[in-house]
Amino acid sequence: MRRFMEGALAILVFSGCSGPDDWKASTYPTKGTITINGEVPVRAEIYLVSTNQLIDSRGSKPFAGVNPDGSFSMTTYKAYDGVPAGDYAVTIVWPMNPNAPSPDRLGGAYDSVEEAPAKVTIVKGQNVIPPIALKGVKIKAADDSINKLIP
Repeated sequence: MRRFMEGALAILVFSGCSGPDDWKASTYPTKGTITINGEVPVRAEIYLVSTNQLIDSRGSKPFAGVNPDGSFSMTTYKAYDGVPAGDYAVTIVWPMNPNAPSPDRLGGAYDSVEEAPAKVTIVKGQNVIPPIALKGVKIKAADDSINKLIP
């Protein structure tokens, strides 16, 4: 009986132990490119919103900033680590000031799953989101005083 109790206690102790990153889902490198009206939306923000389930217990949302060449590499937990496998809606926000809360230059036109300009499926391995080329988009002019603060 004593061995049974020791074994049961060990199972309880070890089954309750988990590492600090056990809540994280596996991620896979994911990159893409974007243009809006033929121009690169530098510092726009790309978000992938899961369309079928939470990707982890904390409700993480993969994101990326758009580089001057129009490319972006997705981050979920640490810089450029990628995205967990699954189905996603691609949402876009282009803040007037990417360094502080500010209005969206796209007027919220692409910031929800319902208005997402693209849907993607991320799989195990390398992923490339098909190029996003939005046309005929109304863009609010950036405030020049804000842009002077951006290096």
